Amino acid sequence: MSGGLLPVALAAAVAGALAFVALVGFLLHGGALYSAAFRRHVVGGLREAFVYVDARVLLALTAAAALALGGLAAWLAGPVVGLAVALAVLVAPRMAVARLRERRARRIVRQLPDALSALAGSLRGGSNVLRGLEQIAARHPPPLAQEIALVLAEYRMGRPLEEALDDMARRVGRRELELMNAAIAIARAVGGNLADTLDALAETLRETARVEGKIDALTAMGRMQGWLVAGLPFVIAAWFHVTRPDDVAVLYTTTPGLVALAVLALMYLAGTLMLRRIVRIDV
Repeated sequence: MSGGLLPVALAAAVAGALAFVALVGFLLHGGALYSAAFRRHVVGGLREAFVYVDARVLLALTAAAALALGGLAAWLAGPVVGLAVALAVLVAPRMAVARLRERRARRIVRQLPDALSALAGSLRGGSNVLRGLEQIAARHPPPLAQEIALVLAEYRMGRPLEEALDDMARRVGRRELELMNAAIAIARAVGGNLADTLDALAETLRETARVEGKIDALTAMGRMQGWLVAGLPFVIAAWFHVTRPDDVAVLYTTTPGLVALAVLALMYLAGTLMLRRIVRIDV
């Protein structure tokens, strides 16, 4: 009997070892992919926003936070919730950087009309485009001054001005900068009254900003309602987890409960995206 069980035990041990090796390899490969994406999107995004951090330190802090918060959530609410919390922590830095870059881009767009008017005034005073950009970099506040200073630094290093301006527009990701770059490029290539063009563009951007401000004021209540509706399921789930933990445990300890959670998550995501689409109006 024992002789017959020995091959089975050896096979089980080998299968367990192979599964462990495969799991370790999968985790290492996934960690390498996450590290590469983290450096590209999070650290790279921060660098483009002129925020310089040590990539290894930030990655280590993110991993430690994911392990700590995920472990705490798993201890309090079960492994499924712990895994969800850990994944949310791992995704949070990329979302935070995207939010930071969006807010910075909005500040640049708000500063752009005054900068265009100043550039137009400088051109009428006899200066050229480069001298006008230097005055913007020296006299205007960041973040627009930072971007213009970087453009000038790249130009002094031998890069064509149009390419440096296009790279700035790519970093910021707003069409207003593309319009400014097109006006400057056309004026430098074929001539024309660039000062009048910049003044007209500045007035257009000011009018667009006024319209966007009115839209934000009119949709503020809708956005607040959307946030309340989005957060309500979590509040209700936390309340039932405290008051009726045995009933809630069915959701993440049984197969039908996990299926229901997956369906609810998809419906929640679809509803959130629909609400954001309703209250977002492009001008």
